[in-house]
Amino acid sequence: MIAKSNDLKKKVSAKKALLGRVLKKNKKIKVSVKKAASELIGVNQILQQNKVPVRIRKQALTQNEDVKQKVVKAADDLKQVNFELTEEVAKQIVVESELAITKTDLTK
Repeated sequence: MIAKSNDLKKKVSAKKALLGRVLKKNKKIKVSVKKAASELIGVNQILQQNKVPVRIRKQALTQNEDVKQKVVKAADDLKQVNFELTEEVAKQIVVESELAITKTDLTK
């Protein structure tokens, strides 16, 4: 029983570490999205002006495409994070169930 309990503790510890890594990824994605939003504000400000040289407008449109790619990457990264979180929640449910069974066995 003690070995089973120790195994569960190790599983829980590993899960916490993995969850920490996933949450860290999420924070990085958040920073990336905020940066992209800021860049889009700058691009939109340029494009809304009336007397902007064509060269500057083209640069702004190019920058807009670059930002679009960053947003697409962030969306893909978020999908991956959500997938990992979903897997972790499912695994956590199994671990908690095993822990409950072990506690029941230990009280007998």
